Amino acid sequence: MSITFDPKSGDLGRSICPVSPMEFYILIPHIAYILEQLYEHDDIYHYHYAFEFPIHFPSKEIEQIMNKFNLPEHVSWYKTDGRKIFEIRGDSGGLRSGLICYLVTSD
Repeated sequence: MSITFDPKSGDLGRSICPVSPMEFYILIPHIAYILEQLYEHDDIYHYHYAFEFPIHFPSKEIEQIMNKFNLPEHVSWYKTDGRKIFEIRGDSGGLRSGLICYLVTSD
């Protein structure tokens, strides 16, 4: 895994390769802490970090892990239309090639 930081885009990074549920469970508090610290020291940008999962992991298992944590005050899961986990599509736009979710800073 690599954490990159681009303050002008707010991109803290993305897991280079898909993470397992156990790695995800271990990484969440660390990434959330980093995001909270960035928010407290620079409230101009909204920061985010993406977690990518192989397609064979059930999204319900991933979401159960997501819901186990009390995140810091200014950190949350990106959500749209009630969804927190999204499909990654292939170049053709067809078959799913993986799943992704985002930790983000918010007011």
